[in-house]
Amino acid sequence: MSMNKSERLVNVIKKDRRVIIGLMSGMSMDGIDLAMVEINGKFPDLDIKLLDDFYLPYSLEMKKELRQIVSGDFSSVSKMNFKVGKAFADAVNTFIRDRKIDPQSIDAIGSHGQTVFHETGSNVSTPSTLQIGSGSVIAELTGIITVHNFRERDIAAGGNAAPLVPLVDWLLFREKGSVVACNNLGSISNVTVVTQEIEGVFAFDTGPANMQADYFSSLVPGDTYGYDHDGLYSKKGKVLPELLNEFLKHPYFLLPPPKALGFQQFGAIATEKVIKGKCDNFLPEDLVMTAIEIAARTLVNAYTDFVLPKVPSLDKIYFSGGGAKNPTLMNRIRELLPDGVQALTLTDKNINYSDSKEALAFAVLAGELLSGRCGNIPSVTGASHACVLGDISI
Repeated sequence: MSMNKSERLVNVIKKDRRVIIGLMSGMSMDGIDLAMVEINGKFPDLDIKLLDDFYLPYSLEMKKELRQIVSGDFSSVSKMNFKVGKAFADAVNTFIRDRKIDPQSIDAIGSHGQTVFHETGSNVSTPSTLQIGSGSVIAELTGIITVHNFRERDIAAGGNAAPLVPLVDWLLFREKGSVVACNNLGSISNVTVVTQEIEGVFAFDTGPANMQADYFSSLVPGDTYGYDHDGLYSKKGKVLPELLNEFLKHPYFLLPPPKALGFQQFGAIATEKVIKGKCDNFLPEDLVMTAIEIAARTLVNAYTDFVLPKVPSLDKIYFSGGGAKNPTLMNRIRELLPDGVQALTLTDKNINYSDSKEALAFAVLAGELLSGRCGNIPSVTGASHACVLGDISI
């Protein structure tokens, strides 16, 4: 006789070894990253292995509808919550079918969902976040226990709910006797400074990474990528000093950590307000190159102002995410970093999950919930205490 859903949940909670699928879609809203992860052992000495990964792009219609929500069409939020949940479930079901995996061998899904709003900080009257992609829909359509809604609890405890990956960075990258930095270049650039002891870990968003460059890339005539593919556009452009300086004045860059970013600061609407009436005669490629320069400058300034004063011995930064594949961005980062600080990629470290690192992270955070452990680091998010993150749909 097969177990009912509650019995299966209890069985999964009791396990020392779990296979969990992590799901993630970033602020670029281009598709769904999937990572199938095996997690063994006792905390904090967890053995975390990427077994496989997968990517399912959003349809053009889905992208359009998501961008309408971000632009303020909240009447569609409810419908998109279910549509995105179905899309996430489709990613899991397609992956399982294509890889000929028995769904019963997957203990759980950890779904981050699709962020459509995130606004936190001491100057915000009601800090809040919203990730759509119903966990109940995912659980129903896959038949697999789904952990979701990871960010709300941290905000309820006074935190920014971002970054949430630092616990996983610490589990994966801590090195005895040394300090390393892990920097993800997604829509936003976020750094985790990984110390040997978890109490020393700190992390924050340095500024935009691909968010503005993606927006300007979409303005290039004939664009089919929606981003600066291999630096194709930026290498043809030049930096626009006036526009660069305008963005560098943003007050976010002066704030000390902990701090986090969202669409509200550097998304399409905010960017349009700054450039309105200033860029009519500029080539889109110049705008893309300026966005790359903004990303590189603000990242290096963040290290100079907030990281290196605390850890002057830091000599390695491991970059991941889509921006790590952009040679223009990586070259500018390397040119601007102080002497003695290497800008490496996870590929340089022979790690196979550079593209799926954040999806892997939410598989691990789902495992932490199932183990009854906290998933945030209060010194990183600003929360008043460590919290168990996520909801469970069975």
